[in-house]
Amino acid sequence: MAEFSECPPCLTSHLRTARIFHIRPLFYLEKNAALKRCAKEEIAMAEQQMVVFSLGKEEFGIDISRVREIVRLQNITTIPQSMDFVEGIVNLRGQIVPIVDLCKRFLAAVGRASNDAERRIIVVHMSGQSIGILVDGVSEILRIQDESVEATPPLVASGIRSDFIRGVAKVADRLIIVLDLDRIFSFEEQETLAHSAV
Repeated sequence: MAEFSECPPCLTSHLRTARIFHIRPLFYLEKNAALKRCAKEEIAMAEQQMVVFSLGKEEFGIDISRVREIVRLQNITTIPQSMDFVEGIVNLRGQIVPIVDLCKRFLAAVGRASNDAERRIIVVHMSGQSIGILVDGVSEILRIQDESVEATPPLVASGIRSDFIRGVAKVADRLIIVLDLDRIFSFEEQETLAHSAV
């Protein structure tokens, strides 16, 4: 009868692990490999949902989790001696919401839509309050792969400050500028907006 040499320590350990879990060694290795592949696929498929809107000819996106609602343009009551980019306030079902014009905030010459019927107010959550941002139109809610969002290039969208922007998403032949809502307004400006809603 042929004699067999003693198993190496590493193989003995692996076989012992296989017996404990009542599985064959090969299946144990294949299962681990499959789990690693699934984890990699989940990371690769990470995505975010964006509300996409327009200002002039440019497209922008904001995280949908920050959006409370989207309403049609309505009568805006102006506030004397307010900041240049503040259009005024509106009454949304009993809540006073300050309205800001992003074109004026960005100091960007992106132009203004001529059709008021297309303009919208996107009400967003910001620092514990609701603020309405005036845009030329809302086109869609879009799922964007994280890997499609690239770092902000030095010059983007008619001179908009790069610190207002999280990145630029490439979707087919489109470029969507992803805004960072927490950086569009300074702390002092947010405080002023909060007082205007009282």
